[in-house]
Amino acid sequence: MIEGINSVPKTLQKFVARHADKIASVSDETAYGDGYWIALNDGWCDAFNPQCHTLHENTIAELIAAFDPVPCNCLGCRKAEKK
Repeated sequence: MIEGINSVPKTLQKFVARHADKIASVSDETAYGDGYWIALNDGWCDAFNPQCHTLHENTIAELIAAFDPVPCNCLGCRKAEKK
């Protein structure tokens, strides 16, 4: 189960569920003025910023548009893969 999936709007729940193999958690921080967050599973990073394992945008539409994970080969992901 993806952490936080039941605490986000249905549109984002459906999107996250379709990409469950790549997403570890999702968070709605709009009440604090900090938008929406997705944390990627080990082995995935953001295509735009390969050092980043999270995505953050102010709206759901922006988050979905920015979602472009690619396989990650950083030291942290390689260590997690060996566990």
